[in-house]
Amino acid sequence: MHGKWTAEEDIFVATLRLGTDLTWREIETEFNQRFPSATPKDLESRYNKGLKPSRHVPVDNRRISDIIDDYRHYGPPEGETSAAREILQQALSILDGFPLRRLWY
Repeated sequence: MHGKWTAEEDIFVATLRLGTDLTWREIETEFNQRFPSATPKDLESRYNKGLKPSRHVPVDNRRISDIIDDYRHYGPPEGETSAAREILQQALSILDGFPLRRLWY
């Protein structure tokens, strides 16, 4: 069992799930090179229970994955908060490390 998740870990998991074609096993390998160990089941459970994007979320209630998913579908939004811009910067930086597996730019 993984334990308490950090925002950096959440951004990493959400980015790889939404932005690449990596399997949970491949995400595990990448995750464990950077963070404390987690199993594919830990990662999948974290994503499905706490990170999976929601539909029609008000701007002030969006989670990390909602911000990444909105960018994926609609591109850079106007008037985005500085916190959301930081999340997107981190997500795009992570995706730069996976040019052959990346699903969007």
